[in-house]
Amino acid sequence: MNNDTTMYNLPAVSIIIPERNEEKHLEQCITSVFNLNYPSNLIEVIVVDNGSIDNSTEIVTQLFNKHGSGVMLSKVGGTIASVRNFGWRHAQGDVLAFLDGDSVVDPDWLLTGVNLLLAKDDISCVGFAVSPPSCDDTWVERAWYQICSSSKHSGTKQVGWLSSFNLILRSDYFAEIGGFDESLVTCEDVDLGNRLSSISKLIFSDECYVKHLGNVKSLHEFIVKEFWRGKNSFSSFKKSDGCLKETLSVLIPTVYVFVFTLTVLLCSAILFKQISIVLIFILIAFVAGTPMLLAMRAGVRNIAAIFPTTILYMFYLLARGASIVYNIR
Repeated sequence: MNNDTTMYNLPAVSIIIPERNEEKHLEQCITSVFNLNYPSNLIEVIVVDNGSIDNSTEIVTQLFNKHGSGVMLSKVGGTIASVRNFGWRHAQGDVLAFLDGDSVVDPDWLLTGVNLLLAKDDISCVGFAVSPPSCDDTWVERAWYQICSSSKHSGTKQVGWLSSFNLILRSDYFAEIGGFDESLVTCEDVDLGNRLSSISKLIFSDECYVKHLGNVKSLHEFIVKEFWRGKNSFSSFKKSDGCLKETLSVLIPTVYVFVFTLTVLLCSAILFKQISIVLIFILIAFVAGTPMLLAMRAGVRNIAAIFPTTILYMFYLLARGASIVYNIR
């Protein structure tokens, strides 16, 4: 951390890191926090352990002892939203920074974020872009980067919500809306963004990048993760008061999984000549064309990237759609 006395009038910041069984990534994450270009006397580092059974707590303790600062808290059970809120309730800073335990920040992440945050009084939250994949990453990681929320934006701009793996917020705005909704197992960042957007502005920027070490690497892991992520999609939609983006995020995967299922069933029926081949062709075109169009809409134009991105988008729609149908209340 930087003790440069020329950095005047900067606010105190509480960096809250929720984690569970992150022994593979915690050292890189916390070390990057202690290397931030920001006055060390203005940073409070809080790690909230959510019942780890690996060596996470030992790693955190060693790092805090090495750097001579840091607060370790324990909260067993509850949603990730409740773990983040637990850290918030113990925080002292005027600015809150949430960082996942598998994320590594740029040295200027906090200083750049605070400057963007304080540029106008009606800005409540800032988030930065995820780092692009490397040539050593799997095809799933490379394809997902093409369509993830972070890669859809460029420059510095106002957005409707920000991914919670790196967030910098004014504590007063966060308190005004009551923090994260602890009843949500997933989609808590979308819900937070929707509520903050009703009273303030959220800013995305690619002036800095944050490396997310815990990305899924295989197709099986991706499907399992997206099925889990879709668990609260319908709940988030109901709270959004008919927001178009939220409506589409539920409607498109749900329709897709029904059409996909219908296509498979009708393809079986064609063996008995009980269904029109033209209808089958139309349904197959929908099943193949929808993820391709969505990938292109997300900005994928490279011919070599279209095929893997379309395949991944197809499994994304199936996993999310199946989760929405399964968990609908």
